Amino acid sequence: MKSLTDFLIESLNIQITENTDQINSEKTFKEYAHKKFKAAFGDKYDEEQANKVIDGILNDYKEQAEAGEWGELVGVLNKSFAN
Repeated sequence: MKSLTDFLIESLNIQITENTDQINSEKTFKEYAHKKFKAAFGDKYDEEQANKVIDGILNDYKEQAEAGEWGELVGVLNKSFAN
């Protein structure tokens, strides 16, 4: 049986994933990323640490961001949760 926390996190991840087609700018990518971090870490969410990761992705994939390839950045972000 799933705990309430696991159920809520899973539900939030499904909802967040469904909205990835709306990511079309750095601003919407950052909003999406912060929602992912909040869903994954709950009370342990650290905005400063999340910003470091998000800014790192944006910096490392600057060419893709400039080309509007937000799906690739979303993929990189999601892989960061797999560890």
